[in-house]
Amino acid sequence: MMFAGSRQVLADAYGIDALAVSPVAAGFSAQAYRVHGADGDFFLKVYDCRKPSTRQWVERIDQVLPVVFWLQSQDGLRDCLNVPIRAKDGSFRWSQGRHIYLVYPFIEGRTVGDERLEPAQVRELARIVGRLHLQDAAIPFALGLRETFAVPLIASLPGRLSPMMASGLRSVLEGHEAAIRQACTTILLLSDALARSELPCVWCHGDLHGWNLIQARNLVLVDWEGLILAPAEADLCSFSRGFFFGTAWDEALAAYRSVRPFGQVNRDALLFYRLKRILEDIALFSASLLGDELDSGQRARTRRCLRNVCLQLADADVL
Repeated sequence: MMFAGSRQVLADAYGIDALAVSPVAAGFSAQAYRVHGADGDFFLKVYDCRKPSTRQWVERIDQVLPVVFWLQSQDGLRDCLNVPIRAKDGSFRWSQGRHIYLVYPFIEGRTVGDERLEPAQVRELARIVGRLHLQDAAIPFALGLRETFAVPLIASLPGRLSPMMASGLRSVLEGHEAAIRQACTTILLLSDALARSELPCVWCHGDLHGWNLIQARNLVLVDWEGLILAPAEADLCSFSRGFFFGTAWDEALAAYRSVRPFGQVNRDALLFYRLKRILEDIALFSASLLGDELDSGQRARTRRCLRNVCLQLADADVL
């Protein structure tokens, strides 16, 4: 079903004559649609600002998008990034009521999703990340996007576990409660140590996984809401063993280093970002189940994702 008002927003804000708007599979932060327009196809994302599980993404959009536009103009990245089309008034996105709209050129290709990458794809992706990390981290509109290693969502998680289980999540969380509490303790110690470490920071995608990766003529990185100035390990963790692209860690590092010289991986930073991903997913999936309006299919999928991410805690420190 088409999102109510989408066709009018596309016409008024973007000058797009939408002949058809059809839903497509997307992540948890937004609803997504393929727009068949009179002048070509587009990809529409609609964020609900009131959803607890999307609030942290929406709050960063205005800071992130100018940097992403700048990054796409840099050598070696133009064909690897997908950035939104500007609205008629020049804005990077469009707001109406409780919703934020982003419109992208439609990329003919397939979302990688949970597919296992071939070794050549791992090397290609690692080189893209290397080129991203080479970009100047001192551009003037970076204020507010630098890593602080603060993890407020995780810091509050232990105190919310008992109420979460009492609210209907016991069957998913109960067997993992001790592991979640221990992981929260570990990441808070790492947070404090890394905040004092003065590790060099680079531009990182910050949310590097298969659902944010499209295989077209080449690999294309999408969904840049997590963009951050952070240690390289914020992206490199996705290539580490047992994680999203963790089937060829040594090969990925070699391809990365062929583009960007890089010394030893900081194991504390790598563990920090692995735990951060897992624990924030636990918090966000739980918030979605308890606070978002989900249909039966969405609820089943979110419970399944929550269960799977809890299982990842057992191997979080296996590097």
